[in-house]
Amino acid sequence: MCVEILKEVNDLKEKDKEMFFQYMSHIGLMVNITDAALVRKTWYVPYMNKSRFPSKYFADYKKSSIYCFIADFLPDILYHRLVSKVLADHSLGEIVSNGDQKCIYQTVCALYHHEDTHIVLVGRCETSIQVQVLSKTDLDKNISREILKKVSEEVEELKTIFGLNIEFKEGLLCDRSSITDQFLLKGISKEQLLKACEKNDIFLCKNCAVGQPHMINSRALLSYWIDVNEIMEDSDMKRKRELYLKFYLIAMKIKTQFQAIELSIKLLEDDNIMESCGIRDLERDVFEILVKWVELNPDIMYMEKLTEVLQQIGRCDIAENINHIELTDFVNYPVTSPQRGIRREDINKIVEDAAVAYHKIGIFLGLSPQQLRNIDINHPKSVQTKM
Repeated sequence: MCVEILKEVNDLKEKDKEMFFQYMSHIGLMVNITDAALVRKTWYVPYMNKSRFPSKYFADYKKSSIYCFIADFLPDILYHRLVSKVLADHSLGEIVSNGDQKCIYQTVCALYHHEDTHIVLVGRCETSIQVQVLSKTDLDKNISREILKKVSEEVEELKTIFGLNIEFKEGLLCDRSSITDQFLLKGISKEQLLKACEKNDIFLCKNCAVGQPHMINSRALLSYWIDVNEIMEDSDMKRKRELYLKFYLIAMKIKTQFQAIELSIKLLEDDNIMESCGIRDLERDVFEILVKWVELNPDIMYMEKLTEVLQQIGRCDIAENINHIELTDFVNYPVTSPQRGIRREDINKIVEDAAVAYHKIGIFLGLSPQQLRNIDINHPKSVQTKM
């Protein structure tokens, strides 16, 4: 273990020595790790530490997956500065001790966390800074997520330090990996895992040796660091909102009651829309047909089926462009000029546009059809005015 105690430098004055220590601490090349019981200051000098990480010390602990911040270029000084920072401010806890030796190694630093119930390993390989959480009892995922948040903040500061402008990508090492394993050999990008989570995927690890096959559970791997269910809910809500916006834009293009009835029969096997057409807004009727169809068929491939139905009712023009509909492709109406004065139709147009805008906002927020109906009731598309 190479925790160096810097002896008094005889050729420097006390004031100069203090300035030297302050500067070295600032750039992450030294950090004061003096125990409260010691009178003499103890300094850790990262570049003098050649001790190898003894993974056997932590073999019996329960382990999280390993979160990685990956860079194409990762100078030693960035990792050393990160370790020096967390040692100085104790933000991740106190240094783990093995007897009278402190568990700081050349590529791994071990820290007690959360009343010593968990241990944080901050490590590195050639291309990534890595974090892993250990515990003798059950791992608390809220704790590992708090740790990641803190480390992420520190890594964010490293991006522009010394004018390097380094970009970090994020990923995880597979379940069979150890801290300091090379990310390029065993790592999986965060984006790949999130996509797999959408399908609830368990897939074969392609990065480990062929003779040691194992499956990767994408949700389990990520769950130590992020609330996967919350992300999936947000993703589902976004997809639903975009789908509803597309439905609204399609509804704007259906211009006849006959086409609306055909759409209802094809999708819902229901021609009751005839009862409401002409009384309500045709555009809204078509939109509600599409929403009801989705609610009744949650597992269907919506765009493929809708393309087929639109072709069957003679709207090939919509079907051909259904995957290219722009979500901002809303109708813009001309505004009357001040010189022309305000007419009854201008007021009605403003009221109508406001009602349409509120309806679109409701769709964008993913409101239910009943909530959209309430919006329409509260914001009618016309008013009675006396001119």
